[in-house]
Amino acid sequence: MTRPNFDFENLYAGTVSGVDEAGCGPWAGPVVAAAAIINQLLFPQSFFEKINDSKKLSRKQRESFMAIALTSPQPSF
Repeated sequence: MTRPNFDFENLYAGTVSGVDEAGCGPWAGPVVAAAAIINQLLFPQSFFEKINDSKKLSRKQRESFMAIALTSPQPSF
């Protein structure tokens, strides 16, 4: 039997994925979901520390972080 290893995880080391949803209404009501995949090695650590919870950010801060993410070398959405 083969033993588990981290080959797959090591292949994508540095990659971070974030998923979120927003919606209101009853079950199966209007919902929007999105995901972003970025290479954390391309950003300073402070970037991730500040965007841990988007609900704690002001609109101006969210827009600033979005602009940074969209101009990164490898954004994936």
